[in-house]
Amino acid sequence: MQMKGLRVGALFLSVMLLFTTFGSGGCRQSEESGRESPGLSGSITVSGSGTTIPILKALGQDFAAAHPGIEFIFLPSAHTAGGVEGTLNGVLDLGALSRDLEDSEKHAELESLFFCRDALVFATHREVKVRDLSVEQLLDIYAGRIQDWKDVGGDPGTMVIINRPDHSSPKVVLDDKLFGPDFPFADRLVIIERAAGANTAIVETENSLGFTSLGMIIREKSPVNILTVDGQTPDEPGVQSGRYPFFRPLGIVYRSDAPEEIKAFVEYLRGEEAGRIMRDNGYLPG
Repeated sequence: MQMKGLRVGALFLSVMLLFTTFGSGGCRQSEESGRESPGLSGSITVSGSGTTIPILKALGQDFAAAHPGIEFIFLPSAHTAGGVEGTLNGVLDLGALSRDLEDSEKHAELESLFFCRDALVFATHREVKVRDLSVEQLLDIYAGRIQDWKDVGGDPGTMVIINRPDHSSPKVVLDDKLFGPDFPFADRLVIIERAAGANTAIVETENSLGFTSLGMIIREKSPVNILTVDGQTPDEPGVQSGRYPFFRPLGIVYRSDAPEEIKAFVEYLRGEEAGRIMRDNGYLPG
């Protein structure tokens, strides 16, 4: 059963005090020690898309290592919409984004930076033998016209198809780039609300197929099979050239009048060290 997405508003975010924080304590010294600036200090509160939070944590840890006076506070995930709302209302310093902003989310008080791209991949349970599906086969599978792996070159077995809610960023991207409007999704699809839950379902469910984040698979070392689509690989050359078209932008939104520490972190995200960390975690800078 599809779960109704939870929109986390500014009031909810303001009272959620079970955060993850880190700052100078226990952080490694940055490899670029020349970036260290004891003059920067303050806390940076972050929430929004659960997809973008993990890479922001890795980047924030590196930034805090170079700036010991900075502490990052990560609130529970609130989706992209909640990140924008919380930043606009001053509850958040940074809202995490995993899709383009809608027109209604663009405000004069806010600025945004999309700093990397996350390839969306179709993945199967590790025991499925199929390694490539065509666009036509994917459409037939999600419409319920193909339901058994033997019909696409695999061993016999009824497919378990994982889908995501319409409001989730990967579903928004794939509705635009693959399925199209008013696609007749089969009733038998299993709809899972959160990205982590969808990833876990593919790992643990025999004969499963679903779409998920390449960055998440790499970061968590998930034992799944990543499929090519029409022979195209979801790697950096494939995404940059456009041969592999399924990816989403990851970014942040922040207030135009943000304090110095926020603007310093934004500039850090444009740098080479941040790009290295993105690539190490399975994301493409830029």
